[in-house]
Amino acid sequence: MIHFRIIGSVWLVSGLVSAVKFPMDQWSLAMQRSNGLSTDVHGLLFWLSQFLVEASFLLVLIIGWGLIRLRRWAAVGGKFLGVISLLVCLWFILTQGMEHGPEPYVGIWCGVALSAYTLFAVWRFRPYDQIAEPSAAPNGGPATPLRNPGVTERPPSVS
Repeated sequence: MIHFRIIGSVWLVSGLVSAVKFPMDQWSLAMQRSNGLSTDVHGLLFWLSQFLVEASFLLVLIIGWGLIRLRRWAAVGGKFLGVISLLVCLWFILTQGMEHGPEPYVGIWCGVALSAYTLFAVWRFRPYDQIAEPSAAPNGGPATPLRNPGVTERPPSVS
């Protein structure tokens, strides 16, 4: 289904960009003398939270790939991802406003749109729930009857 592939592609690209850029930023932060691992500026909880952020980016990558492949677990993960993302975006809009300039504000509204579209698609369209019957015609036409492979056909008897 095209909706799942679109959503999966967007989540996959955004997760990939974040999953690659974030560790590089954290590495440069850790290597600075004033903010490094050996100082008390950032404690253990800060670095643990940074690790969890990176793990969430990798989870977004996995869910995006699963949505492209139309996997049931990815649709469940997409619901969770959509709800969490929508809540975070709304929290940012309500608490931060325009303090950080217009760019993050526009980005957050794009996040709201992606989250809403994700939630709409995973609840509205469910291609993974449509179990095709083995005898169903691919174009929706009449089904062909199943044949029993153990029974051989005999020609009609002539009387």
